[in-house]
Amino acid sequence: MEVYAGYLTYTDFEVGHLINHLKEINQLDNTLVVLMIGDNGASKEGLELLGIKAPEQIRGIKQQPIEGTSLAYSIDDAKAPSRHTVQYYYIYGARSIYKDGWKAELAYPSSFITGNFQSKAPFDENAWELYNLNEDYTERIDLAKKYPEKLAELKALFEEQAKSHNLYPYITWDDVFSGRIHRTPGSKSFAEAVKDVTKPGDN
Repeated sequence: MEVYAGYLTYTDFEVGHLINHLKEINQLDNTLVVLMIGDNGASKEGLELLGIKAPEQIRGIKQQPIEGTSLAYSIDDAKAPSRHTVQYYYIYGARSIYKDGWKAELAYPSSFITGNFQSKAPFDENAWELYNLNEDYTERIDLAKKYPEKLAELKALFEEQAKSHNLYPYITWDDVFSGRIHRTPGSKSFAEAVKDVTKPGDN
């Protein structure tokens, strides 16, 4: 987290340089600034703001359509209601779904992520949690038992999203850690590779 915080601080400082320069040349009010910050590489947002059509092919390889909801409608109306009302999430077994202020989520226990390699907590497919972000944006109050119908609705929506976005078959941290995926014949498993680079006394 310290490294990521440092990255954000540095990014904020450098973006400030750019904004100050635009102010100095009286071009800030004539400039559209789209700032995307993340740790997963490049992103394709912003094409439609410039009237650029996304390419159907790149070097002969067919491209998937750009997914998501354009933010262009909010540029001329900062108070415009959000059009992005549904969002799914999935990464290595953990999953969640958001719709109109409600969020359902299912954690996937992973000793690799928690750092507690003694933990053998089993995965429980029924351990979904439910939150009303309109009233509880910090996700403190789990409403799964109070509103089972809402939870069932969101779980069904997640399955729809999973199928339409080709999430199946699910890949979990267990699959990665045990070498069931991302492994070539004769290579070490992920667990073995981690042990190699974390041996006591190694620099």
